[in-house]
Order: sequence, then structure tokens, then C-alpha cells
Amino acid sequence: MSAPMPTLARPWHALEVDAAILRLDSDAAAGLSSQEAARRVIEHGPNALPEGARRSHLALLLRQFQSPLIYILFVAAALAAATGHWGDAAVILDVVLANALIGTYQEGRAERSMAALRKLSALRVRVLRDGGERVLAALQLVPGDILLLAAGDAVGADARLIDAAALSVAEATLTGESVPVSKNIAALPEACALADRHNMVFSGTYISAGRARALVTATGIHTEVGGIARMTEGAEEPRTPLEDRIAQFGRYLVGASIALFLAVMALGLARGVPLSELLMVAISQVVSVIPEGLPVAMTIALAVGMLRMAARGAVMRRLSAVETLGAITVICSDKTGTLTRNEMTVSALWFPGGRVIDIAGVGYAPRGEMPASARH
Repeated sequence: MSAPMPTLARPWHALEVDAAILRLDSDAAAGLSSQEAARRVIEHGPNALPEGARRSHLALLLRQFQSPLIYILFVAAALAAATGHWGDAAVILDVVLANALIGTYQEGRAERSMAALRKLSALRVRVLRDGGERVLAALQLVPGDILLLAAGDAVGADARLIDAAALSVAEATLTGESVPVSKNIAALPEACALADRHNMVFSGTYISAGRARALVTATGIHTEVGGIARMTEGAEEPRTPLEDRIAQFGRYLVGASIALFLAVMALGLARGVPLSELLMVAISQVVSVIPEGLPVAMTIALAVGMLRMAARGAVMRRLSAVETLGAITVICSDKTGTLTRNEMTVSALWFPGGRVIDIAGVGYAPRGEMPASARH
């Protein structure tokens, strides 16, 4: 299996099963060899969506200084130092640094929590390799692999069905369709819409019933869900209402400080106060107007909110998002695949006499756990 790989951007749903297998130089009965799979991993890359560059501690720290209010505090510290008020300058800089360290710690902890969740959710799949069934990390899937699918399995890549028995797939995460879709292997017209491609299974969906074998046709960023990721990749992170209000407050503060400085200078010059003395008085008045403790007080309040959210199982990546979430009164959201998983799961067993046993399990996966004390 060393023939050159064809382009993956082709209408696989319009091809007959044998033609699709031939195009990807695969074998429906034996799958790929380990050597060929390794070569294709190098050619196509791992089966993963780009997560974006993880922000370093330095980047998180610098982010804390991106606020007009912080800029004003730096100016205030510089003015205080210029007039010989070194103690005031040190206090202001200590406040700014404390604010930055608190924000960096909280946002860094959220980043680590998200990374840990991604590791916990690493998907395992069953494939044919070297003529036998193997269980692999979905990350290792390549075009041409033969997926073995059964009820409860998550689909690890886009694939063309080779055979299917009473197969139904929950595609809510991709199409929004709340009812499982019946699948078959018949070829379809090339112009067939994504939701009507009943001979394909897609990355991120789940097998709700039946069993099947499928030929992997696209992995990673080349999958349908990868296309969605590409569309959102360049989107800028919007500012929260709190950040907008802080920026507006900073502009007001700058205007008020300039007005106060000019007023003090005008009054002093009118009364004949020496210029050197007048400058020190005017700068002192400007520094006194700036609320040095506001950034720290605000950061501490948001950090407390973040900790309370974390205690309830919600991970907040940005401190400022805590205030935004607290101000929400109505959430308009898709339900299936967003708020719910469209998967019936046994969560508890009730027995005569009032005995209840909690069951831990995920979706359609035929695996679960119960407390050791409840097992017989």
C-alpha cells in the first residue's frame, strides 16, 4: 500500500463502497498495515483539531496590564516618582503588580483545568490494523483506516460506511437533528446535503443503535467539524461589558485628571505661585484623584466569583467573564447537543424498600460504575 494518496476533498458519499476503498488504497477485510498507517500520519497529521497556542504564564501576566485603568496607574506612579513621592509610587506599583499576579494565577488555573479536561476526554476507537482488531487513540486514525462501530461508540473521524446493520447515529452535535438518523451504504447524488448523507458517519457524532464498518475518509481539520473549527479560528475574542465599562471609566478619569491639572495650574499662575511648586501641587492633586485600590478590589471580587463557580463545576477562562455571567437574565441556546446530549443514560437504580444505587456512566457507552458497597 504505497500508492500516492489522492486528495481528500472529494464527495465520498457519491462513490460506491468498492470505489471509495480503491481510492484510499485500503482493505475492507484487513485494514491498513501499521507501517502504512504510520506513513499516513506523517502525511496527513494527527487526527486532532487545532487547539490554538496555549497562553504562556508571561502572556497571561501581560494580559492583566491591558486596561486603561492600569495605564493610568502607571502614569500616576511615574508622576509620583517625578515629584519625589517615592513611597506613593511604590504603593501604586505594588497594587498594580498584586492585581496582575492574582489575575494571572486564576486564569492560569482555569487554563490548566481545561487542559486536564481535554486529556480526560481522549477518545478510544476500534479499528482493523494488520488484519486484526485494535483499540487505538482516535488521534492515531488516518484516511483509509477501517472503523468498527457499535452502539455507544463515538465516531472518531469522518467515514464512508462499508456495511451497516440497523445503524442509527446521533448527529445533534453536527447538524442539530435531535432524532437519531438511520444509515445505509447506498451511494448518493454528489449534491446531497450534509444532513442527508446517510452513507456517511462524522467525527463528533455517536452510534445510538446497530453496528457498522466504515472507511475513514477525513481526519482532523479536514473533517466536517474541522471545517466549523476553521471558520471560528480567526474570530477575535470579544471584550466583556465589564471591560468596556472599565475602558469608559478610564477615559472619563483621564479627562477629569487633565481638567483638574489645568484648573490647578491656571489658579496657581493667576495667584503668582512659583511654577516648580505649582507643578508639584498639580501633580499631587491628579494622583490623589486616581483610585489605586480599585483594580485589586475588582480582581479579588472576580476571583472569589470564579472560585465559587469552580466549586459548582464551571470553569471560567477569563476573570471578567464572571461579571458578565452574573448579569445574564436570559440565555437563548440550542438544546440538543449543547445543553443536553440526546443520550439516555441510567443514573440510578431504585429497589423495593427504598434502596437507591447511583450509577456512573456516559451516554450510550455500555460501561459504567457503581459504588463497591453496592456490588454483589
